[in-house]
Amino acid sequence: MRIALVLVAKAAVSGRVKTRLISPLVSAQQAADVQIAFLKFLRNLVETLAESGSHRFTQAAVGAAPQLSMANTVCTDDFVIQPLLFIDPLGQPREQFNWPGWRTIFQPPGDLGDRMRFCAQVCLAEKADAMIFIGVDSVHLNLALLRWMAQDLLKSQAVMLPAHDGGYVALGLRPEALPLLDNIAWGSALVCRQTLDRAVNLRIALSMGDQLPDVDTPDDLRLVMAAMASRQDNAARELYTCLRSMMIATHSGDTRHDESRND
Repeated sequence: MRIALVLVAKAAVSGRVKTRLISPLVSAQQAADVQIAFLKFLRNLVETLAESGSHRFTQAAVGAAPQLSMANTVCTDDFVIQPLLFIDPLGQPREQFNWPGWRTIFQPPGDLGDRMRFCAQVCLAEKADAMIFIGVDSVHLNLALLRWMAQDLLKSQAVMLPAHDGGYVALGLRPEALPLLDNIAWGSALVCRQTLDRAVNLRIALSMGDQLPDVDTPDDLRLVMAAMASRQDNAARELYTCLRSMMIATHSGDTRHDESRND
């Protein structure tokens, strides 16, 4: 089974990304730096999945679509994972996404559902059997969760990891589950509920995982740091170190600054 692992992303441009983080504690540039750190973490996570256990690399076939680049695929006993970047091209420094081994597709106009459906159709045309969509905020993902989603798509039509704000952290879809992208109030607290309702109404078998945090506020960043500090994988360690340095810089005028260096 071929599964396209799709990272939906924007390049890190100050004032255009992670805008809900921007506050007296987090500048627009710091929010962009968080975006960079999250992108690096997710890239490392997927590439660690590629290199772990009995996985091996093979060259993926590339179709006629000019925006697709030669990519590596990850082979396991049960499924093949194809890493894919789905990026907003408008005014973006595309050099941030020169990632060897990843396919690249540029997002078309439309709401998130329209764009995800477009990406899914391209993936299906390139012989994918299913797609897993993740966003830049999906930093509470780990290898076990990604493997669970991929394995679950072998038997389920859809799989979701809900977010605490009413959206979702990751969504896996087989072709027959694409109607779950229609008529959704994207960006609202109703996304998860509406998706579940559509699955019931359309009799689409959808598996649900545990709820995970989203990252919208400085407090959410601290939750990410706490989660990364307790993990042992290299991607988590790097993200923790990066965010810790940002938080120290943000609070550089705080009297607790020296203590935070010694914790």
